[in-house]
Amino acid sequence: MAEVKNNNNNNLFQIIIIGGGISGLAAGDALVKKGITNFKILEARDKIGGRVEAYEMGNLKLEMGANYIHGILGNPMYELALNHGLIDITHTPKDHQVLAVMEDGSQIPFLMLQEVYEAYTCFLRRCEEYFLSQFLPPEGISNVGDHIKLEVALYLDRINDNKEKHIKQLIFDSLLKRETCITGCNDMNEVNLIELGSYIELQGGNIVLPGGYSSVLQA
Repeated sequence: MAEVKNNNNNNLFQIIIIGGGISGLAAGDALVKKGITNFKILEARDKIGGRVEAYEMGNLKLEMGANYIHGILGNPMYELALNHGLIDITHTPKDHQVLAVMEDGSQIPFLMLQEVYEAYTCFLRRCEEYFLSQFLPPEGISNVGDHIKLEVALYLDRINDNKEKHIKQLIFDSLLKRETCITGCNDMNEVNLIELGSYIELQGGNIVLPGGYSSVLQA
């Protein structure tokens, strides 16, 4: 095979970083801090930041991707934001106002919503126990979606009122869809049941940056 000669040294780099998302940018920053500058970051889109993206509309900033920093303890993103003055340490978060409504606009009673949410959280914690306690799940159940649906079916089977059962089923369905956003998948059936408990949640709550999450790209 003939050797292709390239006399343009401007296109030669010691290191190529694939992707200009936050991980790619962090990798480049780490190299610069080590005195290594002979590298190139390749990004397919016309913007950097990956899922960190914001648009300004008048005086408002709309975060289209990442919204807040998950956890404080041991979180390099929190340390980065803190070191660059992006966090207001005197900020007091507002209380959450939880509201759930049906398609016709009727409000679901908060106590019912709370009951279903607590049950759902319990079902999710049971899924995590397979990894933490190293025991096998029921035969034929290999993903998180199927396991939670099994738990939900057993839970709803005890309810005699069909209207109540229907509403609670809708709440469970909504929570399961919400979980795909948190986990980063299209369907919870894609998530391996045995490995769910390997996820480590950093402590400290969710931190909202006054200038928006996109401000970390300027740090």
